[in-house]
Amino acid sequence: MPYAERRLRLDGWNFNCTCSLCRASEEERAESDRRRYRLRDILAELPTYRGDARILDPVLDEVLSMVQKEDLWFLVGNYYAGFARAYLGSKDYGKARRCGLLAEGIAEKYRQEEGVAQIMGDFWRDLNDAVAI
Repeated sequence: MPYAERRLRLDGWNFNCTCSLCRASEEERAESDRRRYRLRDILAELPTYRGDARILDPVLDEVLSMVQKEDLWFLVGNYYAGFARAYLGSKDYGKARRCGLLAEGIAEKYRQEEGVAQIMGDFWRDLNDAVAI
């Protein structure tokens, strides 16, 4: 979540956040916000992606780099689930399956199985249907 949104959510709670991001310089916060907006945009676009699967590889690398810089590892399962769906839409079933398995593994690690199970249930059915064609 970008800095301004975090500040709005804290407003009214009589809480002064002193995390490293809230204490960062304006330049550092702006760079963090740029990465967080980019992550949000990518996640929104993945489920409907139907383009060339080769384009997804560097985007996945970009996402993993930004997740690392922002220390958002607990969200990486959501991104793997999105990439699984995007690779499926691109007909790269091997990478779709690999990302799907990573999404489920990370969801289990962070105890997010229920939410991911809802997303991944449809994905596995769609992957099986696509491969059967």
